[in-house]
Amino acid sequence: MKLAAWLEKIQKLHPVKWDLGLERVGEVGRILDLLKPAAKVFIVAGTNGKGSTCEYLASYCQALNVSYGKATSPYISAYNEQIVVNGRPVSDDTISAAFAEIDQARGAISLSYFEFGALAAMLIFKQCKVDVAILEVGLGGRLDAMNIVQPDVSVITRIALDHQNWLGDSREAIAVEKAGVMRRNVPVVIVDPEPPYSLINEADRQGAVAKVIQQDFQLVGDQLVIDGQTFHLPETRLPLPSAIAATVAFLAAGYPLDQKIVTSALESGQLSGRFQKVPGSPGLILDVAHNPDAAGYLLNKLEREGYESLQAVVGLYQDKDIAGVFQHLSPIIGGWHFIDLPGERGASADYLQAVLSDSCGLSGKTYDKVALAIDAAKSCSGPEGTVLVFGSFLTVAAVLDYLDS
Repeated sequence: MKLAAWLEKIQKLHPVKWDLGLERVGEVGRILDLLKPAAKVFIVAGTNGKGSTCEYLASYCQALNVSYGKATSPYISAYNEQIVVNGRPVSDDTISAAFAEIDQARGAISLSYFEFGALAAMLIFKQCKVDVAILEVGLGGRLDAMNIVQPDVSVITRIALDHQNWLGDSREAIAVEKAGVMRRNVPVVIVDPEPPYSLINEADRQGAVAKVIQQDFQLVGDQLVIDGQTFHLPETRLPLPSAIAATVAFLAAGYPLDQKIVTSALESGQLSGRFQKVPGSPGLILDVAHNPDAAGYLLNKLEREGYESLQAVVGLYQDKDIAGVFQHLSPIIGGWHFIDLPGERGASADYLQAVLSDSCGLSGKTYDKVALAIDAAKSCSGPEGTVLVFGSFLTVAAVLDYLDS
């Protein structure tokens, strides 16, 4: 069966799209012996910065000539982006074969679309005999399918309000869910600059070996100081906290690092859709900022680089804090261009326009096609300007598809 057919099949197999819990997926994982898919396992949870942290962990593997598998979600252009071995997305046939083996092993056990994907990544990493498995948590941590593994190091990035309907309506509540990736006597790297009390409390309760930023390691200017070592951190394309998290995590896993390795790894980390610059006249910046915390980081990045009065093309899910996103970015946006997102979660362009009006007292334009929005934003920007495309992964994917065509 081709990959497209498998993806269609597993979309329909389970009645609930997000069915959090480890009993079913854990049982299949045990049947296939996937709880330790590599000699070293990193699991990464948090609200923002997970994908960037995973990319930097992969960069360290490359710098150290260590084989690795990286599982992240969601993807931008192709499903294969979610399962990477040694820097290359695995083939359709490899994923299809993994799905077939999982389908046979599960018997009468029902698995969700995401659970199939998580197990497929673990199975492929095991079959490839990679040295390191890097696993990004999809939602929460405690009940996420990736959390069936036995990690050697857990990482928790910045915690912010997102997915409140599933994880809780406060940072304290959400932190407890993220803390589910901790294990007794296993290092957990925490890079939230203001970690919720509940996160530290959970580390103590579970007996994890917490390594907390500005307590167990310090950022002093552009220097990372940890365990008597000092590393200069070069300018990074992805968020600096993610670079710090990966560096500390590799040290916690027992890998020796020197300045040459740190520089090589951190200078090479990059991801599609994370402050991705597309040259042209005008130029484009693509970013998957889709919650207020990420929007605030994006604003700071844009201001530091001297951008002002950008034209923005925006598409978001309606279950996000859209008003909060707009309030963060409105000071730097000179013109708004809204597109519809498909699916039951997708916000319409008209809805986004209404939220902008209610939250910021501003107006924008709506479009039923991405091409029209991009062309209009470029026209308003002028050849010397810049167009900012931000929002959901679907938004960035749609714009990249348009640019490719």
